[in-house]
This record gives sequence, C-alpha cells and structure tokens, in this order.
Amino acid sequence: MNKYISIGIITILSILLLITHCNKPVIKPVDNTNIYKEAIKKYLSKKDSLDKLSKSQDSVRIEYITKWRTKIKYIHDSIPCDSALPIIVNHCDSIIYHDSVYINTLKQIIKVDSSIIHNQKFIIFADSVKIDSLNKDIKKHKRHKKLLTGSLILTGAATIIK
Repeated sequence: MNKYISIGIITILSILLLITHCNKPVIKPVDNTNIYKEAIKKYLSKKDSLDKLSKSQDSVRIEYITKWRTKIKYIHDSIPCDSALPIIVNHCDSIIYHDSVYINTLKQIIKVDSSIIHNQKFIIFADSVKIDSLNKDIKKHKRHKKLLTGSLILTGAATIIK
C-alpha cells in the first residue's frame, strides 16, 4: 500500500510541476533594434558622403610651392611694396576660409560618428538583455528536465519494485 501511495504522490507532483510551468505566460523583451539599425544605416551613408567631401576639401587645400629667393634686408617693413599686400592678404584669407570649411566638415563627421556610437550602444544593450533572458530560459529548461527525469526514474523504480 505504501508503494502505491509513493507512486501516486510522485506522479501528482510531476503533473503539478508540468501544469504550473506550462501555463505561465512568457514575457519577451521588446525588440527595437531594427529602428536603431535603420538609423545607423542612415548615419553611415551620411558619414561616407562627408568623408568624400572632406577628402576633396583637403586635397584642394594642399599645395607645394618651392621658390628660391635672395635675401634682401628691409628695415621698416616686412613686405617689399604696398601692391603685394592685398595679394598676400587675399591668399591668407582663402587659406583661412578653406581651413574653416574643412574644420566644419570634420565637426559634422564627429557628430555623425557619435550618433552612430550612441545607437550601437542601444543595440548592444538590447542584445545583452535578450541573451540574459535566453540564458534564464535555458537554465529553467535544464531544471525541468532534471526534475522530470528524476520523477520518471522514481516512478519506474517504484513500478519495478512492485
């Protein structure tokens, strides 16, 4: 009689374990990674165009000039005549303008890169949350497997002993 009672208790416990864990709703984390991936694609295309623009601006700016002059000593003025002064000022202004345009382009590239990094942080966080939830599910399934095999072995042993 004790054998039948122990077999009945073990089967009832295994059925209760199956029923209680099968009816629980599984809450999945919300997957917003597609939104961030689309934003990253948009920023990457913008970054590529800005890179091409900055390379073209930088190649226009670089000039190599080699001139040989004889050294002439001036006492009061560093520029030999007043007619050369506007040419030098215009040349310096054009260099400053090209440099400022190049710096603005590089600042835009930095902003785009920082937004790409920001969106990638969200994707990495969402992936880590998903991995954690899947690892918890795996541990739960392994625990259920051990409990069910243990109860199956006990009921099998009890029926064999009977």
